[in-house]
Amino acid sequence: MPPYDFEQVLNYIKEYPATQNDQTVVSNQLIKAFRQQDKTFAMQVVSKGTVDEPRLKCTIISEGQMNEMDLENAVRKVRFYLGVDEDLKQFYELARDDELFQPLVNSYYGHHLVKFLSIFEAVVWAILMKEFHTEQAGSIKKNIQKRLGSIININGVIYRAFPGPDDILRIAEDELKLAIPDTAIREQIIDSAEFLRNVDKYELRDQSYSSVKEKLLKLNGIDERAAIFILRHGLGRTREIMYTDSQLTTAVTRIYGRRHRIDLNKIKELADHYGVWKGYWAHYLKLDNTGAFP
Repeated sequence: MPPYDFEQVLNYIKEYPATQNDQTVVSNQLIKAFRQQDKTFAMQVVSKGTVDEPRLKCTIISEGQMNEMDLENAVRKVRFYLGVDEDLKQFYELARDDELFQPLVNSYYGHHLVKFLSIFEAVVWAILMKEFHTEQAGSIKKNIQKRLGSIININGVIYRAFPGPDDILRIAEDELKLAIPDTAIREQIIDSAEFLRNVDKYELRDQSYSSVKEKLLKLNGIDERAAIFILRHGLGRTREIMYTDSQLTTAVTRIYGRRHRIDLNKIKELADHYGVWKGYWAHYLKLDNTGAFP
C-alpha cells in the first residue's frame, strides 16, 4: 500500500536491537530466514518501485521441498512482517491536523511498522526486555537463536531462523538450559511456547483486542507493557499504547513540549486524536528519539 518506503523499513530492521545481524541488508535488498510449520525458509526481498508506486519482488527459498501452500503461507508471513498491506492514509490525514507532529510524518513518510516474524519471537523479546537491559536481552536472544534455531544456506551464507514454540518444547532439557540459563526466564518462555503451540495466530489477529490482551496477560512473565508490545509488534494491532513509557514521554516532550505542559493527561489527549492509530503515532515519535527502538 502506498506510500511505502522500503529503504526506511530496511534501516529500521538493521538497527532494531532484537534482530541486529540476523539478516543481510545490502543494495536495497533483504535476505532473512524464518520458521514456518517446522520448516525453515528464507525471504529475498528487493524493491522494484518507488515510495508512491511501491513494488517489492519477493523470492521464497527452502532447502527442502516446498508446495503451493508453503509458498502461499510464506508470502503471507513476509507481507505481514514488512507491513506492506497497511493503509496509512487515515493516519496521515489525522497527522495533518497536528502541526507539531507533521514534520515527523514528512521525515518518515512511507515508513510501515515492521513486526516480528512470529508472535512467539515477539513474546520472547518482551519477556527478555522486561527483565534485562537492551544489550543483555539481545545477547540472550542471540544465544537462543544460535543454539536452538534452524539454519538455511543461501549462496554460501548461513542464515539462522528464530525457533518456534514446537522447537522449544521438543528440545532436550540440558540443551534448553544452555540456551536459556536463567530458570525463571526459561519457565516463562516454555509457558508461552505451550500456549502458542495450540493457538491459531490468524485467530489472534482477528479476535477482539481486549480478548487477546486478556489471554496474553495470563501468560507467565507478561505484564501490561509486554502485552501491548506483543499486540503491536507480534500481531500488528496498534490501538493501544503504554502511556507511562519513559521513552514515549521523552519523545512527546521533545515534539510537543515547547507549546504544552506534558503530563500523563496531556499524552492521553494527544494520543486520543489518533484513535486506533495511536500505536503508529507513538511509533513515529519514538523513531525520532535517538537510541529508542519502539
